Amino acid sequence: MFGLSFAFTGTLKSMSRRDAAQRVVDVGGEAHAGPTKKTNFLVVGMTDFTKVRDGMSEKMRKAAGFAELATGIEIIDEQEFLQMFV
Repeated sequence: MFGLSFAFTGTLKSMSRRDAAQRVVDVGGEAHAGPTKKTNFLVVGMTDFTKVRDGMSEKMRKAAGFAELATGIEIIDEQEFLQMFV
C-alpha cells in the first residue's frame, strides 16, 4: 500500500470512512477526501440513491472521468478494499 492513494465514497459496512482512511495511512498509503488524477483507488460503499443523480455520486462521476483519461484509477468495492489487507 506504500505510495498508493485512496478516496472513499458511500457508507462502508465494516468501518467508517475515517477509519478506512486511517487504515490506509497506517500502512504507508495516502487517503484523500475525493478522487484526483493521482488517485489509485476509489472505494465505493453503499450509496444513498436519494442523494445522488443518475445512480452515481459526484466522487464516482469524477473517478469515472479520470478512468476514461487512463489515469490509472480503479473503482473498487469495500470487499476488494478489505482483501488488500490480508
